[in-house]
Amino acid sequence: MSNLPKEICTVIEDNGLPVSVVEGLRDRLVVGEDFDAANLISGVLRKPSQEDVARIPEDSGHLRTLKEAGENALRAGGAGLLILNGGMATRFGGSVKGAVEVADGMSFLGFKLRDALRVAAHADSPPPIVILMNSIATSGPTKAHLEANDYFGYPQDRIWMMNQCWSVRFNPDGSVALGVDGRPSYYGPGHGDVVHCLRASGLLHRFMEQGGRRLLLSNVDNIVASLDPVLLGMHCGMDENILVEVVD
Repeated sequence: MSNLPKEICTVIEDNGLPVSVVEGLRDRLVVGEDFDAANLISGVLRKPSQEDVARIPEDSGHLRTLKEAGENALRAGGAGLLILNGGMATRFGGSVKGAVEVADGMSFLGFKLRDALRVAAHADSPPPIVILMNSIATSGPTKAHLEANDYFGYPQDRIWMMNQCWSVRFNPDGSVALGVDGRPSYYGPGHGDVVHCLRASGLLHRFMEQGGRRLLLSNVDNIVASLDPVLLGMHCGMDENILVEVVD
């Protein structure tokens, strides 16, 4: 039986977190557990070997083959975008990050959607499914931003939304932290819950039922994380479940 107020338990559980997990973290805080020490890696660290790194080929023939493989995956509906758009909307002057103008009246989210439309047009494929992970703080403003901009020309039925988990803040003594309004202070506990939320929302199952097999994961403000058919084609030919794009 939880000793948190019922209202708080309802908010936490309705947004994807077991209350027992939150209470366990609170108890560890109260007893003074060294969280920094608990997060230290106990295994062996090593730098990547040459076999761990796959480089984009330079010869045009190979590039063309990979691009065709990626575009075939797009035409088959096998690839989509997973965009992290959660958080507390406290940065960028207190605005929802995805709705902030970057250039020429275009927002971060607008750039992401327009890029996906561009790639789909070149591949002669339907626009890929876009899954937005919002939070309670960003969900409403994000929907309003999309509606005000006619979804930047993107098919509305191909933009799916889910919310990240929602938890409550504690004071060092384990009591619930209150905001200036005297109400419990809630927050989104980071984007590390994306896989859990994707499964719990049912959107992963829905995506896979429609033929989806690969998702490009990026933050909403990373507009250079483009849906590149070459990289998609590379991933289609690999045994690894995850491909991470890095630069020198």
